[in-house]
Parts: sequence; structure tokens; C-alpha cells
Amino acid sequence: MNNRIKFPSNNRLSGFTIVEIIVVIVIIGILTAITMVTYSSFAERSIITSLESDLTKASLKLKNFQSNKAAFPTAINDCPITDSNKTCIKSSPGNTFSYEYDNNSVPQTFFLKASNGNFVYYITSVNGSLPKVFVATMLVTVGSISETTAVGSTLTAGTISPSSATVSYQWQSATTSGGAYTNISGATSSTYVLTSNELGKYIKLTVTGTGIYSGTLTSTASAVVVAATTPITAIAAISGTTSVGQVLTAGARTPSAATVSYQWQSAATSGGTYTNISGATSSTYTLTSSELTKFIKVTVTGSGSYSGTVTSDASSVVTSTVQITVAAWDGGGGAGGGSGNVGGSGGGGAYASSLLNISTPISYSVIVGNAGFGAAIARGVEQLPSMIEGVQEWLWILHDDCLLHPGALEALLASIEERPNVAMAGPKLLGWHDKTHLLEAGIS
Repeated sequence: MNNRIKFPSNNRLSGFTIVEIIVVIVIIGILTAITMVTYSSFAERSIITSLESDLTKASLKLKNFQSNKAAFPTAINDCPITDSNKTCIKSSPGNTFSYEYDNNSVPQTFFLKASNGNFVYYITSVNGSLPKVFVATMLVTVGSISETTAVGSTLTAGTISPSSATVSYQWQSATTSGGAYTNISGATSSTYVLTSNELGKYIKLTVTGTGIYSGTLTSTASAVVVAATTPITAIAAISGTTSVGQVLTAGARTPSAATVSYQWQSAATSGGTYTNISGATSSTYTLTSSELTKFIKVTVTGSGSYSGTVTSDASSVVTSTVQITVAAWDGGGGAGGGSGNVGGSGGGGAYASSLLNISTPISYSVIVGNAGFGAAIARGVEQLPSMIEGVQEWLWILHDDCLLHPGALEALLASIEERPNVAMAGPKLLGWHDKTHLLEAGIS
């Protein structure tokens, strides 16, 4: 038995082919999209038309009111009218009016704004004429609150964009940063002084466009509000000798009981830019060779119940410290006597000062007996103070028959600073009677 399906002679099924069905679906989709777009455009156009119509009608009513009463109404939502200075102007469903007026200006003016969702239009009276309806400018951003969030501190609204925008303000508070914020009564200016009511809370600010500007924006939350603090108002001058290896001490702070943190700073010039000295965060600081030829300041920052930062005046320039120790041999005559190497009758300190071209006598030590030049050097080294960490020290060994040129020590130190790898340095030695006679170089 051979059952077969017979098709029409033209080899087509009745109805639509698969291709035709797909084409029909595509066409229906296109029509649907066109319908949706058309509907969306129509809906937007309908809202805009409604806003423009409401504004035009309302502005005519306001103008008639002003013509009859020589002033614009003080309100437009007095429905039914109970006050002769007010009027009732209703908007279309979905639209909302915002009304401002100025009866003291010449001429008197009004500003009427109508909104519906994201659509905002306005109309104004200018020089007695009624201008066209304009689209309001939307607010774009509001910056962070500038803050010291302590009770008694003043918060300031952040920058608003557009910068020319006119806005109204409302400060708000919440018990948590991400919590529900409520308006702070009466806090409607661009600044707000924190009170004890905000202690432990977080603050935000909402701004709403006025005049030709529209929209409402909210700032980010502030830090938590803390208890009131006492400001640090001053710090006295730094005390101590500004020489490498010496200890500087921060001056007294005001108030004297304030708890503070310290930061020492240095700069190449007294009025220059000061940078923090790493690790220098106590009330004293020992100068190192890194600060040589620089100026020093110290900043103090309040902590705990104290706030603010103050900076001291600059110190004098940091210099090198020269430690001079003289060990002299008296040739067996004892202290104060001797062969004249250190001067007669106790004058060794003055004699040493004259050799070094120093006006003030310096301390010296006398070695009794014929110990020799080497013993004198050893005695001098024994009497030197302990080395200072971070300070490069040099020993200048002088023979007793040397008379120093006034600039010799300064020149030696300068040459050492220019050549940090040098381990030994010495001056030229000239003859006593003939200064053109070079006796030695590098030995003193």
C-alpha cells in the first residue's frame, strides 16, 4: 500500500510561506516601534504644550491682577480666594507651579515656573511685557561640604554647577552616614554653624534651583560631628643653637595645656617652601648635616579636644659646629709655666686663641713633661666630646709654630664639603719671613 500526500500542481501550500510569515513579523515589529516612538514623542509634546499653555494663561491672570491692584499677588494658591492680596491659579493635572514676585522693584516683577517630571518651563514679567516661555536650566552638580565637623564650626556649601545658578538651601542631619536625613529647622542658608543637636550625626545639604534654574541635588555626607574643640592659636619661637648636632626645642604653644603633635620642617631660604623632615615629630629635634645652610620651622597640630595647626617663625640658618680643643706641652714646667709654647704664666688659652684668630680665649690642656707632639694629639683626642650621630666630624691637627690665616678653616671646610670622598685635607704652609716661600702643602 502506497499512501502519498498530494500537493497542488503549483507546488505551494495554501496560506503563508515561512518567508512570508517572517516578513509579516518584521513589518509588525517596525510598525510597533514606530507607534511607540510616535506615542513617546506625542506624550512629550503634550506635556510641553500643557506647560506652555498653563504658563501663558497664568501670566495673563497675573498681569490683570497687577493692573487692577497695582501689585502682583502675594500667592497664587489661595483656592478658594480668602485674601484680596492673593489669587487662585490652578495648573493642569500633572503640572506644578512655583511662583516668585517682587512688588518693590521698578517695574514690579514676577517669575512663574511650571514643571512636570523632567520638564521645567518658566515665564517672567520684564519691563511690563510678557516674554516667551523658556526652558529652565537644570542644576548639574553640588560639591562636597567644606568642613571641620565639630560643634561650633561653620559648614559651607560646596561649589554648584552651573556656577551662575540661583538656589535655595536646606541642611539635613542623620544618625548614620547612609541613613534617613531630616531637615534641620531654620538651616536654609549657604552656611551652617553646627550645634550640640548635631553631635554624633552626619550632615548633608540639598540645593534646589530657583529662578530660571531647576532641579534638586544633595551633597555627599560629611564626617561625623564631634564635640567642640579649642583652637591652637600660637607657638613661640624655636629655642636652641642652629648648628649641626645641636638640639632645637619647639616654643611654648597657646593654650599651654593643649595636646598637640609636632612636625619639624626645613627650607633653603627663610621665606621659601618648607618640607617635612622625615621622622622629626617630637617637641625637640637634633640638627643633622642634612639641614646645613637651611632654615627650620616647626608646626603643631591640635589633637583630642584641641584643633588647628600653627607654624613657628623660621630659625636662623643652620651652620656647622667647630669644636676646638688645644693640648699643649709645657716642656716640663707644669701648668702655667713652660717653654712658651702656650704662653707664659697661665696664658695658654689666650695664646691659642691668638693662633686661631679667635677673640675669646679657649680651653686648653697642659701635658707635663717631654711627652712629644704625638702625646699632645692623643690628649686632645681624649678630651673631645662623644661623636654625634649623623654628623661628620673632622680633626684639625696644628703644630705649635703655626699662625693661621683668618680664612684658612673656612676654606678647608668648604673644600671638604665640595669633595665628600676626601678623608684628609690640609692647607699650604708658607714661610714666616717670606710668604712666597711654599714650605709644605697638605700638612699643618
